[in-house]
Amino acid sequence: MSYTTRLMVMAMVFILFASFALADVPNMINYQGRLTETEGTPIDGQMLIKFKIYGSETGNDSLWWSGYQTVGVNNGFFDYKLGSVVPLPADLFSTGTERWLGITVSTDTEISPRVRITSMGYSHHTLRSDTSGYAIDIADDAVTSAKIQDDAVQEADLGFDPATQTELNTHEGHASAHHTKTTDASELSSGTLDDTRLSSNVPLENSANAFTAENTFNGTVKIGDSTFRADNNGISIGNGSTPSSTHLLHTERTYNTSSECYGHYSSILNTGAGYVYGHQLNVGCNTSQGNGKLYGIMSIIGDISGGTGRVYGLYANVHNNAAYGYNRYGVYAHSGDSSNAQDNSFGVHATAWGGENATGIDGYAEYAAESNWGLYGFARGGQHAWGIYAWAQGGSVNTYAGYFGGDVRVTGTFDNSKNNIIMDHPLDPENKYLKLSSVNSPEMKNVFDGVVTLNANGEATVELPEYFEALNENFRYQVTCIGGYAPVYIAEKIINNQFVIAGGQPGMEISWQVTGIRKDAFVQANPMEVEVDKPETEVGKYLAPEALGYGPELHINYEQNQHSAEPPQHEVRGE
Repeated sequence: MSYTTRLMVMAMVFILFASFALADVPNMINYQGRLTETEGTPIDGQMLIKFKIYGSETGNDSLWWSGYQTVGVNNGFFDYKLGSVVPLPADLFSTGTERWLGITVSTDTEISPRVRITSMGYSHHTLRSDTSGYAIDIADDAVTSAKIQDDAVQEADLGFDPATQTELNTHEGHASAHHTKTTDASELSSGTLDDTRLSSNVPLENSANAFTAENTFNGTVKIGDSTFRADNNGISIGNGSTPSSTHLLHTERTYNTSSECYGHYSSILNTGAGYVYGHQLNVGCNTSQGNGKLYGIMSIIGDISGGTGRVYGLYANVHNNAAYGYNRYGVYAHSGDSSNAQDNSFGVHATAWGGENATGIDGYAEYAAESNWGLYGFARGGQHAWGIYAWAQGGSVNTYAGYFGGDVRVTGTFDNSKNNIIMDHPLDPENKYLKLSSVNSPEMKNVFDGVVTLNANGEATVELPEYFEALNENFRYQVTCIGGYAPVYIAEKIINNQFVIAGGQPGMEISWQVTGIRKDAFVQANPMEVEVDKPETEVGKYLAPEALGYGPELHINYEQNQHSAEPPQHEVRGE
C-alpha cells in the first residue's frame, strides 16, 4: 500500500568506520541521510527502510541487500550501518568494479536515482599493508589464524621442534605428548576442553562453524537471542518458546512500534518465463475418508486494545508493470476436485465478527482503464449455479441479503417474492419512509396512460411512443370522462402508434389507459412460465416456511444458510 505522502532522501553521506585502534577493521559502511515528505516536512519516528547494493546504476543486478530494517528518524535525520545485520560479502568492493546504493522506504518504490558508492566504500577491502614502512605495533591477540595466509608459516618459523603425530601417539620424543582418548561429553566439566582441541565438525557456541560431515543433534538449537529455535518438532521464531509438536513452523513476536511490521515477508523476482510463487501451500489428507479440517492459510488476529490502526489477517498487494495481457491477482484461491461431489468447495471463505462494522469480504476497485468490479462472481455447472449467493438474518434494524448504493442492472430474469418501492416520506421526510407495492401480472404487461382534451367534434387522437407497436401486442383500452358524463368510446384502434377517442363533448377531458403484452426478441426467447414444478431437490421445501406454519429447517436454502452462518469456533485456536 503506497503512502499518501511520498518520502524522499534529501542528503546522504558515506562514512567508513575508521577506528583502526589496533583491532579488526569493521566490514561495515555507515550511511547517513535525511528523510522528508514531498513538501519538505521532516519525518519523525520508526520507519522500515531497505538498502540494496547493485552492480549498475539502473539494472536489476542486486549484489547485497539488508532486508527491511527498522530505522529511527529524528527531524528527518537517520543513519544505518550497512552490513550490521546482513554482512557485506568480502569481495563486494573488488578492484575495478562500480557499486550503486538503492534505498526503499516502506512500501514505496525504490528512490531514484541510485547513489554511486565512491572510493571511501572500497577502503574496507584493504585488510593488510604490503609495505613495512606502514607497519604499526600490534596489540596482544590481535592477529588470528584468519589473518595468516595459508602456508605462510613453516615449521622453521615456530622456533621449536614440533612433535609428529607418531610421537604424539607413542610418547616418543616429547614428554608432553599424550595418547588420544575418547571422552563422553557427560564426563567434561565447563572449560575442560579448549575450542582448538575439538574436531572441526563440532559446532561451537558464539563461533562461525561449518559442518564437514553429516551431524545429528537430538536437542533444541538456539540461534541469536534464542528466539529462533529448532528441533525435531519444528521451528519456533520470535517468542523464545520450544517448538511445539502442533506447529511445524510457529512465528510470534510482540512489537511496540508505529511502523509496519510483517510476520512473513517475501520478495521474489523472476527474470525468466517460469512461474514464481511467494508462498506455495499444499495441504491434503492421506486417507480417503479424512474428517479433519485442513487450512492452507489460517490467520488469527487478536484484540488490539486502544489501537486505531488497521489489522489484516492476510494482506496481498500485487504490482505488474508488464505489457497488457497479464492478469494480476492479490489473492488467487482454488478449491475442489471435479471427481468428488460429496462435499463443499470454497475458493475463499471469509468470516468477520465483532467491532462496529464487520465485513466478510470487502471489495474495492478503481483506476482500471476499462471496467472496475468491486466484486465479480461467476458460476457454472451443477444443479444450481449462483454467481453470487448472499443470505442475511438477525439484523436488529434492517436485514438485507444485498444492499446496493447505486443503480442495479439485471440482464436476465429477476425473481422475488415481494416488490417494494421505498422513498423518503413526502410529508415527513426527516422521520419516515414511504413504502409502496408494485403491480404484478401473470403476463409481461406494459401500461401507458394519460389525459387528453376533446376537440370541437368531441374527438381526440392519442399519440403513443413510436416503439409501442414494435414492443407490444394484445392491446386493451380504458377511457373515463373528467368533470361530466359522455358516452365516450374508442373510435379507432391502435394503428401506426395512435388511436382515436370519440363520443364526448367539445373541450371535455378524458383519462385514458392502454396496456400491451411484450413481444420483443428477449421475451420470445425467454417466455414467462406462470406455474412451474419445483425441482426434485426443493420438493417439500418452501421459500417462506414460517408463513405456512413450518420451521426454518424447511427453507429451500436451509443447509446452505446453515453452513454460511457456522460460528467461527476454530478461529480461537493457535493462541
